[in-house]
Amino acid sequence: MKDSSASIHAVISGGKSDFHKLFYREWNSHIDEPLLLCLAGVSRNSKDFEFLANQFHDHYRVISPDMPGRGMTPSRSGQDDFGMMANISDAMALIAHL
Repeated sequence: MKDSSASIHAVISGGKSDFHKLFYREWNSHIDEPLLLCLAGVSRNSKDFEFLANQFHDHYRVISPDMPGRGMTPSRSGQDDFGMMANISDAMALIAHL
């Protein structure tokens, strides 16, 4: 197993009040590999999965987003754009993009 650097990308996602960039890290960009999507907890970010990605990137396309207000993704502007449904919407936008 070798260490692999992540590439950083962004996808546009929309909330109730605005659109925003959702940044994500990708280890192994081969689209023919199975996808391993790693979602961090409330106060964490995509870098938390670096160890895991280095374990699996030879056989999986590993993706980990920075949810709004974490890592490289800025906070959403609207108060109604936080919570589980907003995070699900962002995850769905990312999956559709991939």
